[in-house]
Amino acid sequence: MKRSAAREGADEAVPTVSVRKSDDAVGSGDVLCESRGLGHPASAGGGAVRVERSGDAVALGAHSVAISGHVSQVMLATPPPSKPLAWPIRLGSVPVLASAFQTRPEVRVRIDQARDGHATVVLTQVLSGGGGVGKTQLAAAYAHQGLADGADLVVWVDASDIEQVIAWYAHAAHAVEAASDRVRGKGTESDAELFLQWLATTRRSWLVVLDDLTDPEAMQGWWPPPSAFGSGRVVATTRRQDAVLSGGGRAVVNIDTYSAEEAEAYLHERLCSAHADHLLDAQGRRLGRGIGLPASGAVARRRFHGQRRRYVRGVSAPLQRQCRAPGRSAAARG
Repeated sequence: MKRSAAREGADEAVPTVSVRKSDDAVGSGDVLCESRGLGHPASAGGGAVRVERSGDAVALGAHSVAISGHVSQVMLATPPPSKPLAWPIRLGSVPVLASAFQTRPEVRVRIDQARDGHATVVLTQVLSGGGGVGKTQLAAAYAHQGLADGADLVVWVDASDIEQVIAWYAHAAHAVEAASDRVRGKGTESDAELFLQWLATTRRSWLVVLDDLTDPEAMQGWWPPPSAFGSGRVVATTRRQDAVLSGGGRAVVNIDTYSAEEAEAYLHERLCSAHADHLLDAQGRRLGRGIGLPASGAVARRRFHGQRRRYVRGVSAPLQRQCRAPGRSAAARG
């Protein structure tokens, strides 16, 4: 092995290294190759390297290069350093809270109590209930609270399809740089598994929301793992009641329609914001208490107005029949 003479001008800072008739060459890290036949290592040194008639070549390290055979010239460049991540990171579309959203303190106490007993590990709270009872809104409230409290990572996942869950996990693995470039990119599921490993071992605070889970069996193996530092949390919503939803660090919390107090508070806020508080009479409050308004704003409005129309018809129908009764006109005239 021998170095060529330094060239003039701009080439002076870019030395050329020639390797001829070497035995097996090994490149590792910053050292391009080692010519064991001659016993002198050839270092890249940031310049050009010429390798001719080398033997077998083995590359070790993240950015090393191995070439076996005749090579006229190899130019090496150090990759630019990656930019530091900008925390916090928010992934997915967190729904906005509905107008007149009710915080439902009693329900949230039950949800938080399901988690408080497991402070050292992440515990998944599975919010289970019928359609329109407000599961997604409660989960959204936790997501917004996490962002406001400074959580490093908040991920909102549409869990109606397991493939979407895996795809979001893989996307998150790249977003948080869960592994080096040489490990990422082998496949969507591989990247998703890297993200789950990152959740288990990171000291950063995180929240993962799995909304509208429809296939609990398919989720087995894809639930976020316990956090080694107690820095993570999972909230899931579903209409399912499968036994497989509980256990394994998961607690099911049943979500029902509004309580009487919540229904009355909802009606008051909605009617007042619409400048229709004159409709908030005693009968309207009784309707709200009686029908158990759901937490979904659209469903609540439809159900309330339907009940109110039925009430009006129930009151007016007897009066109409009385007006149509035989002899009433004559009696009125007399």
